[in-house]
Amino acid sequence: MPLFADSSRNFETRLWGFLRKELAPHHGRGAAILRMVLSCVITMLLVMMFRLPFGFLAIFYALAIARDNPHTTIRNGFRIILANCAGTLFLLFGAILMIDYPLTRFLFVALTFFVSFFLTRTARNFNVGFGFGIMVIVGSCIIWLRPNPAELRLETMIGAAFGVVLGTVVTVVVEWLLSGPGHHTPGARHPVFLKDAFSNPDHLVYALKGCLAGTLCQVIWTAVAWPGFSECVITCIIVAPTGLPDTPQRRLLMRIAGVLAGGIILGIGTERWIFPMFDSVAGFTVVFAAVSALSAWLATAGPRLGYAGRQLALAYDVAVFQGFSTRIPLMVSWSPQAGIFLGLAIMYLVFDIRWKLPRFLAAPMRQT
Repeated sequence: MPLFADSSRNFETRLWGFLRKELAPHHGRGAAILRMVLSCVITMLLVMMFRLPFGFLAIFYALAIARDNPHTTIRNGFRIILANCAGTLFLLFGAILMIDYPLTRFLFVALTFFVSFFLTRTARNFNVGFGFGIMVIVGSCIIWLRPNPAELRLETMIGAAFGVVLGTVVTVVVEWLLSGPGHHTPGARHPVFLKDAFSNPDHLVYALKGCLAGTLCQVIWTAVAWPGFSECVITCIIVAPTGLPDTPQRRLLMRIAGVLAGGIILGIGTERWIFPMFDSVAGFTVVFAAVSALSAWLATAGPRLGYAGRQLALAYDVAVFQGFSTRIPLMVSWSPQAGIFLGLAIMYLVFDIRWKLPRFLAAPMRQT
């Protein structure tokens, strides 16, 4: 019995020591959090004002953009906007040619997953690859929607693309206004892709796994005909394991903890008990800013807590921005959370579990 007590005590000591170190304030952290919260709040108000579809993605994007330093963020922001626009044009071109044919539409959606995961893996600037990928995957979800007319789907896709670009623009403007005077050092020109982008087979395997995970989510979502499940597809690209220094089990734990805290406790909790207390946008904004500050505080920690903070923000934004009202039906809030859990499960099965061939298949392969 004392052995277990000592083990539990040591675990608690290490845990609290880790949290104190990760959450401790440091130079520049408060200013970075302020800029992140301000970007999220402004983007949220614009999304509500223009009633943009998939508005949660624009708001999440305003927080998730890497902020190594203000000047780098500004410089990368314009590259990300170009990547967003390129992804939108790529999707529009494919949709116009293939949207009316089920087989070609399915193959095109699978192609978008492959291209998106390949770029997030091989692009020298991850944010640029992610900016392209998130646009084509969100657009593929919209293309898949039935029985909405093609014109309505294309209009929705353009509105979602505008929202993501808007979130990026707001982030760039806030960083520019609040970063203060400083010396802008021109960045050196680098190739778009890594040197081994087209020679390293690991990149191809990674893209094929991403294509498999995204396509599985797309098929399951279509089979169950549950609109809220579209978030399972978007989750695939957002939680893609691109170099996070941790074990698969801990990554999955961080993802689940973020969804539970952001989507279930904070998201659905504030919808049920906090938002009904307010009758104006001001009250909603105060609550949203507080949750955004918590997410930003975690996101500016080390890689582990930073990952959990971004997952918390995504789950919260998905839960709260399923409409343009503070009174959203409970099922509408629960459905996207179930979609996120499905996406996490599929990504874990495809990327993190090492599958072994049955003996009757493995034996002939060893003989050859």
